[in-house]
Amino acid sequence: MDTIQKALLDLASSQRGLESGRTLTFEDFLAQLRWRPDRLIRNVHQVFYDMVQAHVGGGHDEYPDDPESINFIDYDFDSLLVAGADQPFFADRVFANRLMNMVDGFRGGAQQNKIYLFDGPPGSGKSIFLNNLLRRLEEYANSPEGTRYETVWRLDRRLLGDETDSEASQQLLRLLGERHTAHLLADLAAVSAEPEAAEPLAAEEDDQAHAMLQARQRRQRPDYLEVPCPSHDNPIVMIPRDQRARFFDALFHNDEFKWNLSGNKEYDWVFQGEPCTVCASLYRALLHKLDDPMAVFRMIHARPYQFDRRLGEGITVFNPGDRTSRSPVQTNPELQRRLGHLLGDSNAVRYVFSRYARTNDGIFALMDIKGHNRDRLLELHNIVSDGVHKVEEIEERID
Repeated sequence: MDTIQKALLDLASSQRGLESGRTLTFEDFLAQLRWRPDRLIRNVHQVFYDMVQAHVGGGHDEYPDDPESINFIDYDFDSLLVAGADQPFFADRVFANRLMNMVDGFRGGAQQNKIYLFDGPPGSGKSIFLNNLLRRLEEYANSPEGTRYETVWRLDRRLLGDETDSEASQQLLRLLGERHTAHLLADLAAVSAEPEAAEPLAAEEDDQAHAMLQARQRRQRPDYLEVPCPSHDNPIVMIPRDQRARFFDALFHNDEFKWNLSGNKEYDWVFQGEPCTVCASLYRALLHKLDDPMAVFRMIHARPYQFDRRLGEGITVFNPGDRTSRSPVQTNPELQRRLGHLLGDSNAVRYVFSRYARTNDGIFALMDIKGHNRDRLLELHNIVSDGVHKVEEIEERID
């Protein structure tokens, strides 16, 4: 048993201090943003570029002074596609340079939604290459170097006047009253003989009932309702679009990053991006109900955007035999019910989204364009140029 306890303590100590899942307030997020803006203000193109650079580097030009050189740089892809892989992929010089040229384009300017096709004969390693590349991206995105944050709302029940458990509370009080009925009847003669004892007895019963009720409520739910953004929006896009330039001008010092933020095309999304329909409608509904922008921003929190290919979060890969979903529109009926009760209007916020929202600002991959993936490619092609499609009557933006 001592050995087991020691092993468990070692395991617990190794996990202590990890902040991969820690949720920050919006104010704490802004403090992190000032400290390392180049890390936290990144979209998926910039994260992909940084991941490849961290593993591959700049390469080595073997003929820097040769006027007839075709500039095929020697890149070392071992760390990216070979090390630790069950099936390593060895990139030749031509493929490596074409891939790095594509990656350099990710960082060089404003990005449009595109579909990248890797074409090759059977057995050339396309699937191995993609699996190894996505595994490295998942590892990097979940590491401290690749951390980005997504929006999660914590709606203050007390501030919004939530009484979700009022019916259950009344039932508990009724049960408590029935429990003490026998004692009240037994002591009825004594209470009648001494009327002054009636009030303390009733007060004692009320105190017991309320104490049990409060204990039950504390155990049952926290003081907030947590609503995650289904599209993994960066918290900075919650700032009204017309106020962002002024806000960032006040937030950052006049340094190199601030100059790049205002002038480089790679940061256009910071000023042009819009929150998803769920977050936008939540912001409007809360502002209408509270009439206090600071109270609304205090309900905005940030947590690390965790990539998980198996759950389809941030990265999703479809094989040709994977059938299409019968329910293209996803929702959460229980969360929708609580939102309607909390905001006092069931139509104020509609928590509906498509499967594309789960990989917004992430990677959506099709492994071999055949079978069911043909239909997926056509559907993706119809929305990818504009990055907008309909989910029922709601317009959903996808990057």
